[in-house]
Amino acid sequence: MEPELTAIFEELARQFIAAEIRIGLAFAKVAAREYTAGNLEQGHKARVSARQAYAEAERRLQEGEARGRGMAVLRERLRDFREALEHLAREA
Repeated sequence: MEPELTAIFEELARQFIAAEIRIGLAFAKVAAREYTAGNLEQGHKARVSARQAYAEAERRLQEGEARGRGMAVLRERLRDFREALEHLAREA
C-alpha cells in the first residue's frame, strides 16, 4: 500500500481506538451515576457496556501495536480506563 494511504489508515485506527475509550468511559460514568442513584439494573447494563468497549479498545490496540504503530498514548488512556472500571467494580 502507498505510504500516504498507510499513514491515513493508521491515524484512523488511532482515532477509532480513542473513540472506543471515550465511549467506554461515558458508559462507566453512567454506571456510577446509576449505581449511586440505586438503579442497580441500569447501572449493571451500563457497566457491561463499558467493559465491552474496553475489551474492543484493548483488542484493537493490541492489533495496532502488533503492526508497530505508535500507540503509547492510547495504551496510557486505556490503562486509565481500566482503572476506572476497577474502581466502578469496587463501588458496585
